[in-house]
Amino acid sequence: MSKNEQKIKFQAEVAGCNKNIAEIGKTITNLNNKLKLNQEQLKNNSTNSNLLSDRVEILKQKFVEQSKIVNDNKTKLMLLKREHIEQTKTIAELRKEYDDTAKTMRRKF
Repeated sequence: MSKNEQKIKFQAEVAGCNKNIAEIGKTITNLNNKLKLNQEQLKNNSTNSNLLSDRVEILKQKFVEQSKIVNDNKTKLMLLKREHIEQTKTIAELRKEYDDTAKTMRRKF
Protein backbone atom coordinates (compact mmCIF):
# COMPACT_ATOMS: atom_id res chain seq x y z
CA MET A 1 0.00 0.00 0.00
CA SER A 2 1.41 3.41 -0.96
CA LYS A 3 1.83 6.27 1.46
CA ASN A 4 -1.05 8.17 -0.17
CA GLU A 5 -3.33 5.17 0.18
CA GLN A 6 -2.34 4.82 3.84
CA LYS A 7 -3.01 8.51 4.45
CA ILE A 8 -6.42 8.36 2.76
CA LYS A 9 -7.34 5.21 4.69
CA PHE A 10 -6.20 6.80 7.96
CA GLN A 11 -8.15 10.00 7.28
CA ALA A 12 -11.25 8.00 6.39
CA GLU A 13 -11.01 5.92 9.58
CA VAL A 14 -10.58 8.99 11.78
CA ALA A 15 -13.34 10.84 9.92
CA GLY A 16 -15.63 7.87 10.56
CA CYS A 17 -14.91 8.06 14.28
CA ASN A 18 -15.48 11.82 14.30
CA LYS A 19 -18.80 11.42 12.45
CA ASN A 20 -19.96 8.75 14.92
CA ILE A 21 -19.00 10.95 17.86
CA ALA A 22 -20.89 13.92 16.40
CA GLU A 23 -24.02 11.82 15.81
CA ILE A 24 -23.86 10.38 19.30
CA GLY A 25 -23.43 13.89 20.67
CA LYS A 26 -26.73 14.86 19.04
CA THR A 27 -28.40 11.83 20.60
CA ILE A 28 -27.01 12.75 24.03
CA THR A 29 -28.28 16.32 23.63
CA ASN A 30 -31.73 14.89 22.88
CA LEU A 31 -31.53 12.65 25.95
CA ASN A 32 -30.45 15.62 28.09
CA ASN A 33 -33.53 17.52 26.90
CA LYS A 34 -35.69 14.54 27.85
CA LEU A 35 -34.05 14.49 31.28
CA LYS A 36 -34.80 18.18 31.78
CA LEU A 37 -38.43 17.65 30.82
CA ASN A 38 -38.62 14.63 33.12
CA GLN A 39 -37.12 16.67 35.96
CA GLU A 40 -39.73 19.40 35.48
CA GLN A 41 -42.49 16.80 35.49
CA LEU A 42 -41.09 15.24 38.66
CA LYS A 43 -41.17 18.60 40.45
CA ASN A 44 -44.92 18.60 40.13
CA ASN A 45 -45.39 14.89 40.79
CA SER A 46 -42.41 13.43 42.64
CA THR A 47 -44.16 10.20 43.57
CA ASN A 48 -45.10 9.17 40.03
CA SER A 49 -43.31 5.87 39.51
CA ASN A 50 -43.72 6.06 35.73
CA LEU A 51 -41.75 9.30 35.65
CA LEU A 52 -39.05 7.76 37.82
CA SER A 53 -38.92 4.69 35.56
CA ASP A 54 -38.66 6.96 32.53
CA ARG A 55 -35.78 8.81 34.16
CA VAL A 56 -33.92 5.56 34.82
CA GLU A 57 -34.41 4.45 31.19
CA ILE A 58 -33.21 7.79 29.85
CA LEU A 59 -30.13 7.61 32.08
CA LYS A 60 -29.44 4.06 30.88
CA GLN A 61 -29.67 5.22 27.26
CA LYS A 62 -27.35 8.13 27.99
CA PHE A 63 -24.84 5.77 29.59
CA VAL A 64 -24.90 3.52 26.51
CA GLU A 65 -24.36 6.49 24.19
CA GLN A 66 -21.53 7.85 26.30
CA SER A 67 -19.91 4.40 26.27
CA LYS A 68 -20.03 4.49 22.47
CA ILE A 69 -18.18 7.82 22.50
CA VAL A 70 -15.53 6.36 24.79
CA ASN A 71 -15.10 3.38 22.44
CA ASP A 72 -14.87 5.62 19.37
CA ASN A 73 -12.27 7.76 21.12
CA LYS A 74 -10.29 4.63 22.01
CA THR A 75 -10.43 3.56 18.36
CA LYS A 76 -9.33 7.00 17.25
CA LEU A 77 -6.44 6.96 19.73
CA MET A 78 -5.35 3.55 18.47
CA LEU A 79 -5.44 4.82 14.89
CA LEU A 80 -3.43 7.90 15.82
CA LYS A 81 -0.84 5.80 17.64
CA ARG A 82 -0.54 3.49 14.64
CA GLU A 83 -0.12 6.48 12.31
CA HIS A 84 2.49 7.98 14.63
CA ILE A 85 4.49 4.74 14.53
CA GLU A 86 4.29 4.69 10.72
CA GLN A 87 5.39 8.31 10.49
CA THR A 88 8.27 7.68 12.88
CA LYS A 89 9.44 4.77 10.71
CA THR A 90 9.16 6.94 7.61
CA ILE A 91 11.19 9.72 9.21
CA ALA A 92 13.89 7.25 10.22
CA GLU A 93 14.01 5.81 6.70
CA LEU A 94 14.22 9.28 5.16
CA ARG A 95 16.94 10.29 7.61
CA LYS A 96 19.00 7.23 6.67
CA GLU A 97 18.48 7.91 2.97
CA TYR A 98 19.54 11.53 3.47
CA ASP A 99 22.64 10.52 5.42
CA ASP A 100 23.60 7.95 2.77
CA THR A 101 23.15 10.50 0.01
CA ALA A 102 25.19 13.09 1.91
CA LYS A 103 28.03 10.59 2.37
CA THR A 104 27.98 9.73 -1.32
CA MET A 105 28.07 13.40 -2.30
CA ARG A 106 30.98 14.13 0.07
CA ARG A 107 32.97 11.35 -1.56
CA LYS A 108 32.41 12.79 -5.03
CA PHE A 109 33.55 16.29 -4.08
